[in-house]
Amino acid sequence: TGTSSVAAGNCASTPMGVQICGMAPGAYLGNYKVCDSQGYCSDTGFLTALNDALTDGMNVISYSVGQPANPGELPTQSSDYQAIHNAVAAGVPVIIASGNCGPAGGGSANGCSPVGDNSVQDPGIVPDAITVGASSNSHVLGNAVTITASVPVPAGLQTISSSPPFNQLASDQVQEYNVSSFGPAVIVDVATINSTGIACSPLPAGSLTGKIALLRYSFDAPCDPTQPDYTATNNAQAAGAVAVIYIDNAQEEILQPFSYLIGGNIPSTLITYASGTSLLALVDANPGKVQATLAGSAGFGPQAVDQVEDYSGRGPQNDFTIKPDLVAPGDMYMPSACCVDQSSQFYIYDPSGYMYNEGTSYATPFTAGAAAIPRQKYPSVTAVTAYDIKSMLANTGAPVTSTQDGALASVQMTGGGRLNIAAAMATTLVANPVSISFGQVLSPAAGYSQSASVILKEIGSSSETFTVTVNQAVSGAGLTVTAPTSVSVSAGGTTTLKVTMSLNAVLYGIYEGTIVLTSPATSIHIPYWMMN
Repeated sequence: TGTSSVAAGNCASTPMGVQICGMAPGAYLGNYKVCDSQGYCSDTGFLTALNDALTDGMNVISYSVGQPANPGELPTQSSDYQAIHNAVAAGVPVIIASGNCGPAGGGSANGCSPVGDNSVQDPGIVPDAITVGASSNSHVLGNAVTITASVPVPAGLQTISSSPPFNQLASDQVQEYNVSSFGPAVIVDVATINSTGIACSPLPAGSLTGKIALLRYSFDAPCDPTQPDYTATNNAQAAGAVAVIYIDNAQEEILQPFSYLIGGNIPSTLITYASGTSLLALVDANPGKVQATLAGSAGFGPQAVDQVEDYSGRGPQNDFTIKPDLVAPGDMYMPSACCVDQSSQFYIYDPSGYMYNEGTSYATPFTAGAAAIPRQKYPSVTAVTAYDIKSMLANTGAPVTSTQDGALASVQMTGGGRLNIAAAMATTLVANPVSISFGQVLSPAAGYSQSASVILKEIGSSSETFTVTVNQAVSGAGLTVTAPTSVSVSAGGTTTLKVTMSLNAVLYGIYEGTIVLTSPATSIHIPYWMMN
């Protein structure tokens, strides 16, 4: 339900009072059953569905499923490689999720191995696929925490988006955002009462009477790992607190959904590490002067936009090529399916019929819907191929220069950047491949060089000359990447761009950048990467 609506849902009014639309509203959807009722998805099911979709004349394939690649498995060794290659060669783009095994993703308990770098899942490792990672939206759906004080409150702290626990309605239903409000009341940093700042053990009687407890929270080491962790909430209540604000212990987005604190006897909510760190500084510098109020219903609040989501699967691949190919928003408000996993208490059904969710599984149909738009404009699969559409999407992306987890952003996380459909539709130049990997140089030495070729194709109606610029985002004094300073492509024609990496010294490290091609009418950028 969610992925289909993101790709091609008709525009609809929602309980939040906003209208949402799919990327290609009203496009014809063919839905193929790949997974069983327990959520197990097989290669056989995928391959059968892929063949059926091609036979049925589908123009774009979207697949929000993946599993860890086998240790040492090369992308061309994937059991899905040949089928995906054949589909793309037949003119049908195949868009696949990079997976949610980034540094703050599902972890080994959810089938992630490895976690963090080199975590793009199979079949997203297949070269011909358009593999999509997740970037942050400009807003998040949550309950607003309003901060007031008798001293100036920084602009970024006046309203904080938070994620309260679910309000459980029945064994199979929860309501995400209608929760018990609290405040205004004075905030107390519990670390001033208990040095741990966690409150897993009882606090002094009366130490929080009428106050809101500001607590650190650790998902890695909760007070009670055997159940939803409301121990600290109830310890704060026993000390007189009227509510609890938890601070995440990791740099990440607002968690959606959030079920860890169900069962506390006073209201509680969770804010991000970044917001919490700033709030702690304000509270500790002004004891007794800072108050908070939690809204009982949700709204859309600001979030740092165009960051690599902390769960998004990242390269490099086992053959040191670049994946994902691009990123797209992975957190969004959408219709929800009626599903519940009782064993993990991770509820994903809200009786409103809508919820806010996240994952590369949603960035994927976002991109698949986007791929339908150039296919509508260019219906001939011979004039504009699936490889051309891949380049239109991947080589026109908006820059993504930071991550939610604080890691240095890399083309191995972002590919060509965040999907920019306006730029994709405007480009008259496409490239194949969409990125360049010089791989791993095992014995870097002065005089070593390596070249890569990219086929450029003019899909506009006239010839163009492009200025070529090499932007070395991560460079070394002994390394140069060169390309011709200009290149011309005739209307409907192709030419080959040669890019060369050279070493004039022994140099070890990871190096990357982009090759930018610009004409008066258009611009594309081709990421490159290497490891010495």
